Amino acid sequence: TGLSATYYAKPDFQGETTTGLDSQIWFGGKTNVIDKPWPKPEITAKGCSVVWQGFVQPRFTEPGRLLVYVDIGSQDEKAVPPQRVRLWVNGKLEIDRWDHRDFLEVHLQTPLLNWAAGSRVPICLEYSCEKPGDELSLCWESPSQEIQHVPPGCLYPDTAGSPP
Repeated sequence: TGLSATYYAKPDFQGETTTGLDSQIWFGGKTNVIDKPWPKPEITAKGCSVVWQGFVQPRFTEPGRLLVYVDIGSQDEKAVPPQRVRLWVNGKLEIDRWDHRDFLEVHLQTPLLNWAAGSRVPICLEYSCEKPGDELSLCWESPSQEIQHVPPGCLYPDTAGSPP
């Protein structure tokens, strides 16, 4: 299980590409007790753009939200490389931080979504950077679960080309 991923060698969805399946969107350095390197280092080391597509499967029937956490790993605002994020849920653009180039660390969140346990909700996450940040992760929360990374087994690939 996981999201279908297309990695581009340039921040504008151009250049060499490679594809894969990512079981979890949780990449970065030694923050939040993780040390999971960015995938495809031959592409992501110098700047890249990535499109993840597929489905998230909620565990509970209740309102919930998705969150994207971005931490560029620098406190020097002059050294901040642009990080851009967009997230579509059910075909609707819910998070749009494409024009904002000035955040060091941020939790971006969707409005409350009405989830049904076991249903598959189409999502598309786009990320663009001139240099990969220290951390990028896809999280969720609802009344029955505190904020946590969407775990492996709750993400499914796009097999029909349907998301966003």
